[in-house]
Amino acid sequence: MTILGYDHAIYLVAEPGGLETAARRFEELGFTITDRDDEGKESAATAQKLVCFEDGSYIEILSIRDPQARSRHRFAPFFVRGDGWVDTSVHTNDLAGARERLTAAGLPFSGPHAHARRLRSGEPWGVSLILPGIGAGHPALPFVIEDTEGRDLRIPRHGTRHPNGVTGTAGVSVSVRDLDAVRPGFEALFGPAVPVAAPLQDCARALRYAVARRWLDVLERPEADEGMISLALMRPGAEGVTWLAKGREGIALVGA
Repeated sequence: MTILGYDHAIYLVAEPGGLETAARRFEELGFTITDRDDEGKESAATAQKLVCFEDGSYIEILSIRDPQARSRHRFAPFFVRGDGWVDTSVHTNDLAGARERLTAAGLPFSGPHAHARRLRSGEPWGVSLILPGIGAGHPALPFVIEDTEGRDLRIPRHGTRHPNGVTGTAGVSVSVRDLDAVRPGFEALFGPAVPVAAPLQDCARALRYAVARRWLDVLERPEADEGMISLALMRPGAEGVTWLAKGREGIALVGA
């Protein structure tokens, strides 16, 4: 199994009518917003805006509009917390291999789940994914996605330049209460970790996993929300991380 890199992070908009307001907050922070022209998007159960990066990763600003979809969605427990980061994903060219590794480790997951759409122009895109994290296993684990067709349609290649200079996802840090309890899941997906001498956030212990040429830090923070996410973003010419989009408490960019 090969993990090719980060796919996207999800910023959940709690109120169905709040998508435009949330998108403006990202624009105020210097991000370019992209609308993917999906067929039937006006009446779909979900609505989204995208922040696409030059490295092929992106942020999905997601709103779930349909009442029935909201009640049964795996993100339903997060609505009471307000807007915020809820999940991340990595992409692979071997989803079956990821399933085999999770199964061999005795870890729960759901899927594969197929999702297909069509642009208004008639061009199709589709993915298959498995969920070892929220809704099935430990909430800190990312979900794994494989494109079945049209990756360049699912992730538009226009609008990838941003006034704030961000070009991609350098890494993700995720908080857990017990590091040892989650190690089997992360090792099944990413292999062995190395200790982190200087993590970007205060924590008791930290392990770093390789996500292709990027990184994933798992931080042991007993008082933090399980699975709380922070995104480390990058731009050319800056050493290390340029901006840190902090966890569920908001989307303020903090110099790192």
